[in-house]
Amino acid sequence: MAPSHDSRSPMTPPDALWVGGLVRRALADHGLASHLEQADDLATARVLDGHGTEWPLAALVGRLRRQHIRSEWPNAVDDHVRLLLVADRHPAQPPLSRQECESQLRCQLRAEALDPGVDLSYARRFAPGILEVLSLAGPQGVVVMTSGMIQRQSVDVDDAFSLGRRNTDAEPVGERFQVEGPIWGLTGDSPFLASRVMNMALLSAEIIGPAPQGIAFAIPNRSLVLYTVMSGDSWRRQATDLIRACETTLTADDVRHPGGLLSSEIFYWSPDNRIESLGGRQVDPQGQLTLHIRPAAGFMRHMGIPERS
Repeated sequence: MAPSHDSRSPMTPPDALWVGGLVRRALADHGLASHLEQADDLATARVLDGHGTEWPLAALVGRLRRQHIRSEWPNAVDDHVRLLLVADRHPAQPPLSRQECESQLRCQLRAEALDPGVDLSYARRFAPGILEVLSLAGPQGVVVMTSGMIQRQSVDVDDAFSLGRRNTDAEPVGERFQVEGPIWGLTGDSPFLASRVMNMALLSAEIIGPAPQGIAFAIPNRSLVLYTVMSGDSWRRQATDLIRACETTLTADDVRHPGGLLSSEIFYWSPDNRIESLGGRQVDPQGQLTLHIRPAAGFMRHMGIPERS
């Protein structure tokens, strides 16, 4: 269980113990033994893994406090460790052949705030707070490609994105299920399943069904899509139900988010193939969390909502 003290309080030893334990668990998932040192002082607390790599905790805890509510910390630490291990293990990966690129490249959605030290300057913006990056789906698992890795490949970045989109579009959906009322979900084992919303027209044609007024959706993690096929007569209830379903998924203690949290926002895909933000979390100056629906112009037009004067 997470320490219960206010996340705005000064750094305290319980955070060092808790986050240190999360780092050790994440390292163990990658086959690395580790131990925690100097946990009584967060300023110097660190995890030391079996390769001799130090994992300082003060900066990590500070970033967690700024960017995540406490229930999100375990998944955020998992993603932090995974990305740093990838950067360490694949700094000079040899170029892939054209055939390897055609089979391994995937386009993947990724939270923009994750590990800003990783160079993803080539990435394309999917929506506010979410980037489209290139990943390799190889024998050793999924590797997020850095700008340096992209520059060494046998294909240019535009070609790489084209190949990646094609392969992501073919990723399997394991299950379609009804959450409650008008809210449905898509899930499965693929780490690229949620990224299929980049081609919502294809997803609608293959799985969701006709959506003449568009689709509102959420992507809490990389393997889950929550959605509702919009109707102008009930848009407010649908958007409210979707944002609540997303928040329930994000905060439930029994839901694990592979790869960490992707987004707490809900989005709208219009029939003219545009993506807009539709709503999400808002934190007031007192630190209270509320959920807000914020329809943009395209959504209002497709729902037949009169423009504000």
